[in-house]
Amino acid sequence: MEMTILAPAKINLSLRVLNKREDGYHNIETVFQTISLYDKITITAEDKIVVCPSKIAETENIVQKAALSLLEWTGKKKGARINLEKNIPIGGGLGGGSSDAAAVLSALNSFWDLGVSDKDLGNLAQALGADVPYFLMRGTVLGEGIGAKLTKLRKIPPCYFLLAISNVSISTKEVYESFKEKTEGYETSKMIGAIERQDLFGIANALHNDLEKVVFGKYPQLLKIKEKFIQEGVLNSALTGSGSVVFGIVKKKKEAYRIKKSLQSLCSIVIAEPIIEKTVIEKTGQVHFYQPKNE
Repeated sequence: MEMTILAPAKINLSLRVLNKREDGYHNIETVFQTISLYDKITITAEDKIVVCPSKIAETENIVQKAALSLLEWTGKKKGARINLEKNIPIGGGLGGGSSDAAAVLSALNSFWDLGVSDKDLGNLAQALGADVPYFLMRGTVLGEGIGAKLTKLRKIPPCYFLLAISNVSISTKEVYESFKEKTEGYETSKMIGAIERQDLFGIANALHNDLEKVVFGKYPQLLKIKEKFIQEGVLNSALTGSGSVVFGIVKKKKEAYRIKKSLQSLCSIVIAEPIIEKTVIEKTGQVHFYQPKNE
């Protein structure tokens, strides 16, 4: 049997860094949103865990860790060949590695017919990384603590995101270690309220990322991209996560393509939409949307 899953990217509509914890992580408040940019993962039968291609396996070892953690949890001896087609840039702040890990947990649970509960999958996900539990939930979600305390929000209104993808890859650890100054005056409730009202202009106005000062200070070319987005007429623009991708938000597809055409000489521009599905699984050539049993 062959199974294919699509692992989506995310953006952070807002991100506040509250304080540093004793374990070295930071407490944050963030509003996550999954978007229609995907890595593609194909799983086939194998007598051991093999992640391909080998070059990706080295940088995406979280995928192998996800598979092994599932086997350790269940006490089973299983194998699978996991082929990963990367479309989500590494170091862009789009959560590709975390999304791949969550997708592999969910897919192998089905592929091997293990019957692991959603709660236990969530515990395994949290052990793999702060963002991994979110990718089991997906959609528009408030993340608190290290980002793993999750609260589902209303889905945002239809819109389009322009993602400016540069050749810069940024280390999350490096950015957080450089973060010293808490941004005063921004409240996450501003974003949550706009989402609750289904106010796209309010959502755009509430875009915020505390880490922009650090990242733009190290990579001023990314600030220039944000400024270009705003000059071209996006509703607003922000950095996502601790990475290098700057995004702009617009209401209409026509406007998104106009801005993409205008800025494509500056950097690579990808247009994406918000998505809410949990897991996309393809078996024997047919794609369907899979919802966890408890929802």
